[in-house]
Amino acid sequence: MEKNPYLTIMIQSLKKKSAVLDAVIELNIRQKEELENPGLDPDDFDACVEEKAKQIEQLELLDTGFQEVYDKIKADLQTNQQEYREEIAEMQEYIRRLTDKSATIQAQEARNKDLMTQKFAS
Repeated sequence: MEKNPYLTIMIQSLKKKSAVLDAVIELNIRQKEELENPGLDPDDFDACVEEKAKQIEQLELLDTGFQEVYDKIKADLQTNQQEYREEIAEMQEYIRRLTDKSATIQAQEARNKDLMTQKFAS
């Protein structure tokens, strides 16, 4: 049986999502450093926020595309689970890593929100 080309697309999508999450993590670090800087330049901070918004938009596009592809091949994946076990295992590993990165981002966001609250309160 020939491998389903949509699986390759899904794996590539997960790889791209991983790279985008890495970029968001780096931007959160930059935001933290800017918020801790007493001489915060509002323009630099705004640029960072805008870049992060672009990355989040990219994540949403990737998520939507992944879901659309998954919906197309869901039945095939379930029917031929043994045939695709390697690809499924690879996707599951990526999803675990993406979940870890998402948890890191949530923690960073909470910390940065607290820093921002303190910064603008003073």
